[in-house]
Parts: sequence; C-alpha cells; structure tokens
Amino acid sequence: MKPILYFYITSTTEESYRQQIPFIISLNKLGFRIYFNTHWTLNKSEEVQLYAKQMSLNDYLRQNDKEKTFFMVFSYKDVLFLRKKIKHNSNLKIIFRPRGIVPEESYLKHKSNVKKKVLDYYERKAVIASDYFCFISDNQRQHFCSKYFKDDTIYGKSIVVHNYLEYKPLEKKNIRTEGKLRIVYSGGFSKWQQIDSIFELVKCVYNKLPNIEFNIYTLPKYIELAKEYANNYNISSICNVKSYDQSELLEKIALNDVGIILRNNSIVNVTSSPFKLIDYLGSRIGVILSDNIGDYYHTLKNKPYAMLIRNSNHNNFDYRVEEIIQFLTKLKDINKGIIENDLMTTFNFENEIKILCKLLEHD
Repeated sequence: MKPILYFYITSTTEESYRQQIPFIISLNKLGFRIYFNTHWTLNKSEEVQLYAKQMSLNDYLRQNDKEKTFFMVFSYKDVLFLRKKIKHNSNLKIIFRPRGIVPEESYLKHKSNVKKKVLDYYERKAVIASDYFCFISDNQRQHFCSKYFKDDTIYGKSIVVHNYLEYKPLEKKNIRTEGKLRIVYSGGFSKWQQIDSIFELVKCVYNKLPNIEFNIYTLPKYIELAKEYANNYNISSICNVKSYDQSELLEKIALNDVGIILRNNSIVNVTSSPFKLIDYLGSRIGVILSDNIGDYYHTLKNKPYAMLIRNSNHNNFDYRVEEIIQFLTKLKDINKGIIENDLMTTFNFENEIKILCKLLEHD
C-alpha cells in the first residue's frame, strides 16, 4: 500500500498555496492518500478538497500514528514544531521543502548579521530534525550541502523538484492582428527584483524599436509606484499598469510576446525557482532573463524562445540592445509548438513528481 502524505503548512499566503497545490493534484492522480491542515479561503479550500482531506494535525496523529506517513513541510518553524509533536515515531517521516534560504534572504533585506546567525541556528536545527529534503533547485541542494553537511550524505536523502506547474493546454489562443510587440513584467517592486534594470532595458529597446507596448501586472499596492517608474524613464506612453487575480493572470500574460525577469548575483537568486518564469512559459510567451536564476540557465540556454543576459560580478547586466531587438523581432516567427512541447516534457510538474514518488515508495 502506498504511504500517506500530510501537507503541514501554517502559512495561508498565495505563494504557500501555489507551492502546495501542484503536489496535491499530481500525487492524488498517482493514487496517494493525502491530508492537509491549512485553513484556506473558501475557494482555495474547495479546490484542495477535490484531491485531499482536511484534518487537524492532532486529529490525524490520534487516528493514524501507526500508518506510514510522510509530512511535507515548507518552513523551518513548521519542521521544528512537527518534530516535537511526532517525536521519533518510525512510521512518521518529515520531508523538508525549503521555499528559499531564509537566513540569506533576511540578510539581503535587513543587512543584520545578528538576525542571520539566529536564523542560521534555527535552520540548522530544522535540517537535523528532517528525515528527507525536497529542494526547489539543484543549486539550493548544493547550498544546503555545503552549509550544513561535511560530506555528500544529504544527496542520499534529498531530491530536487522544481517549481513547475501541471501541464494545461492554453484555453485562449493569443490571436492579434496588430504588429505591435508586447513586453510584460509580472511581479512586485522590491529592490531585489531589479526594477530599475527592467525599466532601463525596456527604455533602451523603445529608443530603437518604438512600436512596442510594456505591460506591467502587479499588486494593487505597487500600481502608483509602477506609474512613477514609467514617468521617470519617460515611457508612460507605452506602459499599461494593471492588477489581476492569479486565476486570470496566465490568460492576461498570454496576450504578450515576451516576459522579463532579472535578478542580481546573490545566493538567494542563484538557488531560487521562481513561479514568475514558469508563468511566462505557461502562457506560451518568450522570456528575457538573467543567467543566474536557479537551474534555468541549463534548461533554457539553447532555447529559441529564451534570451539569457549575463550578470557580471558587479551586478551589471551585460547586453547589447541590438541583440535584444534581433531576438524580439524573430520571436513572433518562432513556432509556439516548441514551448508547448517543453511544457509537456521539461517543465511539466507531473514528470518532476515521479522523483518524489521513488523516494516515497522506496523508503
């Protein structure tokens, strides 16, 4: 009999939901029994309960402590709490899936060595408390290995499952008659998202290729800031700033030709697996990205729909505007079937989940 999976998540953010739902859907299709504890909003809860049963942690442990169960946990705090609850019951195993590298992210935001050392301490405790690891990128696995292990023992009890999405055909085709080229940025406006560099790149392209449109899809709290950036870079005439729910975002992104994502060379970005990039690809549009984002350099470096921009050690983006324009003008002629095929194979979460299944069934 297949083991049970219990998704123990105390966060109710949109990102937490996006982390959890692809796992639940794919594992349900493969015949696993799945439980979860999170009290989502009504719409989200109804969707999750199509594939899994909601049960509090205490109730589950009372009823199923003799059942072989893997707990999927996404934060160091939840790992530490869960370990205290289940103690060392050999039937119950913890799989730690770090959503990021929390101490380094904290230092990037606050520049506090003291806070980073405290977080390092708790993250180390969570690593020790975990039985297995499910990393979001191979770079993240290498980071944890070099930071917390003296040898390669972590490789024997860890896997990599990227933040890809379940393959779905695009419901509405991107049919347009006008010749205008549309560039999109979808995301927030934090410093680490290299917003100035994105606007600078679009401005350079606009100076050479004026028949473009720049669409910005962001949270409501960033709309005025986005408009300020457009004014500062003198590109307000080509900018449209909108906010959409996640449920309609892919459909809106699909109305564009290319999406942009740039990151600096911090270890936070090198180990990441951002949903933003897979949202672009899932919308069947091309991508312009820096070459330092998680494992994407290796998967996208030879793709005709992707342009990788080198990020120097000084966090300057090294590109020639003429090369970007050449890429953009060729993009409309690229067979979208290439992206479609890659979504069904390379970037298909159902293929990624098979790696997890091997761990679950051979423990």
